[in-house]
Amino acid sequence: MAFFECNHNNTIRPIKNLLIANRGEIAARIAKTARSYAISPRGIYSDTDRDLAYVDEMDLAFSLGGSHPTNSYLDIQKLIRAAIAMECDAVAPGYGFLSENAAFAEAVLDAGLTFVGPPPRIIAALGSKSRAKEIASSAGVPVLDSVTITAQSALDHELLEKITSTIEAPYLIKAVFGGGGRGMRLVRLEPDLLLEIEAAQREAMAAFGDGTLYIESYIEEPRHIEVQIIGDNYGNVATLFERECSIQRRFQKVIEEAPSPSIDDEVRSALFTASLSLAQAIGYTNLGTAEFVVTRDNRFFFLEVNTRLQVEHRVTEAITGLDLVGLQFEMAMGYSLPKAIDEAVPQGHAIEARIYGESTDDGFMPSSGKIRSIDIEYFDTVDQSYFNDDEVSIYYDSMIAKVVVVGSTRDHAISKLTNGLFSSHVAGISTNLSLLREISRDSTFQSGVTSTGYIGELISRTKDSSVVTLLPEEIIPAAIYFIDRANSARHHLKNLPISYRNLPSSNFSLTLLIDETEQVIRYACDRRNRIVFDLEGFDKDPICFKVDQSAIVVESKGLRRRYGYRNRDDVVVIESPRRSTAFTKVPSIARKEQVAQGSLITKMAGTIIKVSVSIGDRVKVGDTIAVIEAMKIEQPIVSPVDGIVEELYVNLNQRIDRGVTVVKIGP
Repeated sequence: MAFFECNHNNTIRPIKNLLIANRGEIAARIAKTARSYAISPRGIYSDTDRDLAYVDEMDLAFSLGGSHPTNSYLDIQKLIRAAIAMECDAVAPGYGFLSENAAFAEAVLDAGLTFVGPPPRIIAALGSKSRAKEIASSAGVPVLDSVTITAQSALDHELLEKITSTIEAPYLIKAVFGGGGRGMRLVRLEPDLLLEIEAAQREAMAAFGDGTLYIESYIEEPRHIEVQIIGDNYGNVATLFERECSIQRRFQKVIEEAPSPSIDDEVRSALFTASLSLAQAIGYTNLGTAEFVVTRDNRFFFLEVNTRLQVEHRVTEAITGLDLVGLQFEMAMGYSLPKAIDEAVPQGHAIEARIYGESTDDGFMPSSGKIRSIDIEYFDTVDQSYFNDDEVSIYYDSMIAKVVVVGSTRDHAISKLTNGLFSSHVAGISTNLSLLREISRDSTFQSGVTSTGYIGELISRTKDSSVVTLLPEEIIPAAIYFIDRANSARHHLKNLPISYRNLPSSNFSLTLLIDETEQVIRYACDRRNRIVFDLEGFDKDPICFKVDQSAIVVESKGLRRRYGYRNRDDVVVIESPRRSTAFTKVPSIARKEQVAQGSLITKMAGTIIKVSVSIGDRVKVGDTIAVIEAMKIEQPIVSPVDGIVEELYVNLNQRIDRGVTVVKIGP
């Protein structure tokens, strides 16, 4: 492809001071590239985020106040005031929040500022998934039939009949404006449609400020492939290859890679041609991503265009050597596409994994709270939002970091990813690290052929596997660390061994927390300063040990093992040959609250956005008691039994923590 040259004397609009209208890792990532372009990065923060590391990466930072996105990062007028107050001449939205909001882009331009992204007309046209499908169809790109539902649509039998007569089950509900899986629902049964539409509208409104939805048929075992597109202001458009994004949960990507291992060159070429046709049809400018669903027999259908930077842009950068954020700046300033794009050839293989705060054993419920200890510095690229002692809030997306590895081959990249994941740890909140580890060494993933249902299938296959269970040999060093620390912390008789008593030691116990699982460890000490552990699957043989500043040495039955360790407050990370594992000591005074029989407790912290029952109401198994919202995700709290509501402990708009009793149901 040959690129036109622009008249730099007349069309370049330099950027000197840039407002980064976002938070966390993406704000820090954009700031880094801005500095390389001699652009001053200027940021924003909510009350919740004021102490996060990304704020310190900015030359100037403006307090938005508030915590909820609607009165902080989604408040257009506040963002414009911030840009003006900090003398910015451009705004970069990153991804999420207002990044695909045409009204925001328009407000930026109306304020005399440069918007680092496509113009409002393109965002508006492609931001509406239904309108985008019309444009794609006109450009000859295959699309699926769909039904659009506005916020004013009556959720009644007439609507239900229209949906079921237009498209076939199962049904996929999507938010017209937005992405990241927000407002998306898979519905297999017709009777569930209206309730799921209502829930999806609320979620879309909370995340994007617009509850418009559309529904299309869900393709079984689909693969999710996306193509990076870019265009300048002079009619040039190009593709920067594809990314494989099939590994998802809650319709949100978890692992992405480039190039895709699941398509051949014929499909790849057809996807590039379709993406270029679509980009040319609308006159696309700046960075964007065309997304497609690919069937088992390699047919593909257009899904949407994300008119922004993608979370997974790092894998494209890794195989091309191009800085996509820098290209965004150049397009926004008026430069034409550089020759480097025309000359780009994929080199090697890149894989990105997203580390989320969530409970994978509990339906991927978001996990919030303080990070007690974190170490994820074992990858080629780490974009990190939260560090030691940071609070993961209920108000925003739960992604803690994204990590990227690059290999000469895909196998090489997988090996680096596996090593990095098994060396990393996060303590204090639940994360998906264990799931990522399982994926990295799973044969289906390694084969390169996965669908968007892969994670569910993996969990079903491995939930009873001992592979994910810690061995006693990995628990014992952690226990020894805390026993030795407690002994060393005595105020009196410091030099005596742990078995200093005149009589043989009685049994002791300590409780360790691994992710959100408590492990009670019982032990006794003999007169030779050895410990005997009572652990299932471990012989009750006396153990000799030694703890120094960097290692714990354990000897049993004449076999000596050495474990590296890292400690921070009440957290110790044990480095075994299989993995690094964080153990948190549970204080002996900690006791779980007694929960009355028939009570329901919350599985995540959040805000009660709907209460469906009153005291005295009769409920059945599966009836919705209330709905809790956190990190832009809604979760219904449902009755596990038939009965009568005896007590109701929550109110609408109440902010509650995890483990709080919601309701008591009697017979």
